[in-house]
Amino acid sequence: MEIDQSSVSGNLAVLEEMRKVLDLDKELFKELKMILAGDHLSVSRLRTLMSRKSDDTTFFDRLSWAIPVLQLFHMQMLLCTSILRTHFGGDGLRPGSLRYYKVKLDRKGLDDEKPSHHHADEFLRTVFTAMVRRMWQSKQESNTRDSGEPSQLRRPIRPLLHHKRQCYTLYPGHGCLS
Repeated sequence: MEIDQSSVSGNLAVLEEMRKVLDLDKELFKELKMILAGDHLSVSRLRTLMSRKSDDTTFFDRLSWAIPVLQLFHMQMLLCTSILRTHFGGDGLRPGSLRYYKVKLDRKGLDDEKPSHHHADEFLRTVFTAMVRRMWQSKQESNTRDSGEPSQLRRPIRPLLHHKRQCYTLYPGHGCLS
């Protein structure tokens, strides 16, 4: 199928071609609901199409049957980018900002404007894991101080702490979690 999908009219042509290839009559779409999954632009174009064609005569032409849905991977990419843009911090290196952690972890090619999804996802997971481990460690230290004996929380966390992935550089002065 050689159809330019970069426009609203191109997306309409794709839907019409799919109907023809599947050999479906337009009247059949009265009883049909179909999920049309795609990236952010495709879903946006489909919604525009649905808005423009809401007064057409047939169910097919009105796109009453279509349910545009953003694919989960694309949703994850948008969420990752949103988190980076929101928490990256300004030009300065303030502890707690993602920019600070980026510098401390020496991560190259991580940009808050147009990040590589793979690099950004891995970076956010590393920062999150380190933060959870540090909070857990603080809780253990607090329990030890309060009760005077080692915390019962240590046993279940031991396997998690086996993988210490650079958490010591995120929280300088606290040492590595062990």
